Amino acid sequence: MSFTLTNDFELVNRVTYKNLIPSSLNSINFVRIVKYDPIHNFLWIGTQTKGLVVAKLNNDFTIKNFFHYNQKPNSLDTNDYICDILLDNKNNGWIGTKKGLFQIKLSKDGAASKINKFTIRDGLPSNLIQSIETDKQGNIWIGTNKGLVKLNQAYKTTIYDINDGIQNYEFSEHSSYSDPNGLLYFGGINGISEFAPNKTKQVNYNEPVNIRDIIVNGINVNDRRPKNDSTSLTLRHFENNLKINFLSPYYYNQKNCKYAYILEGFDQNWLMASASVYATNYKNLPVGNYTFKIKVSNEDGTWGSDYTLLTIEIKPSFWLTFPAFCLYIIVLYFLIILISSITKKRLEKKIKRN
Repeated sequence: MSFTLTNDFELVNRVTYKNLIPSSLNSINFVRIVKYDPIHNFLWIGTQTKGLVVAKLNNDFTIKNFFHYNQKPNSLDTNDYICDILLDNKNNGWIGTKKGLFQIKLSKDGAASKINKFTIRDGLPSNLIQSIETDKQGNIWIGTNKGLVKLNQAYKTTIYDINDGIQNYEFSEHSSYSDPNGLLYFGGINGISEFAPNKTKQVNYNEPVNIRDIIVNGINVNDRRPKNDSTSLTLRHFENNLKINFLSPYYYNQKNCKYAYILEGFDQNWLMASASVYATNYKNLPVGNYTFKIKVSNEDGTWGSDYTLLTIEIKPSFWLTFPAFCLYIIVLYFLIILISSITKKRLEKKIKRN
């Protein structure tokens, strides 16, 4: 239905469009959101069971026809649940669904020139996109059921949670607003979060990671690390099962920290650890010298150049050391002399008998 709202807030010029709805959209009744697109004179309609639908308008703003939006690879499904729609000033349509965030780059006629999809794999905390806004810097702000997200123009994500002051982890569907002063408002299950996006501070934290505990064969060996040199550890040949516990000294928002580590001499490449693990394990390490390195990223995913270093030496058994081999040679030498002497005496006795 479309209508005109008078100055007295009366509804006039009501028009229904059931006869224009094609059979493929006969269950379009469950509409979650409608956004007007003044550039293309479209109505973008987010439905609960039929995905994204577009209504082309006539010059008098009555509806000309309906159609499902472009079904292309990486596009929305015809049965997607649409939670929110944002049309930015760069001719992009941002579509929030229960399966991720879609960016539709629009051509002059409103067709999709390119479609990008963003999910957990791309740094979002959840695929349930409840609300979407943009700020004056062109960043996209996203309310999910697992926190608030900033997606910058380079498509890097920054996640905010209750430690940053938001009302709750969970935001409500199509419940956001950008006021003329640039303030953003996001509604959730515990109220409304209001903030100035240009004043949100991102912590650039470049302090080295703390190696908290070293567990060898199930036993904490922190007391064996020299007090004046905590970057080295010497182990015996049978102490070759290691667990290293670590933590960034930035305690304020640990979940935004990412860790990368490598045990040089064993690992071929840097390995990633999530912020909820804080530990790595190595089992049955061969005798040798190793260097464990670990670093942490800033909240925006930028890696610092500083890393924590721990050198580990697993010594061989004494029987496999150089002094042992020297002893083996000496013993062998005297053994050869002894055998030679015994053999010589036996030969001499045999000659005398004959």
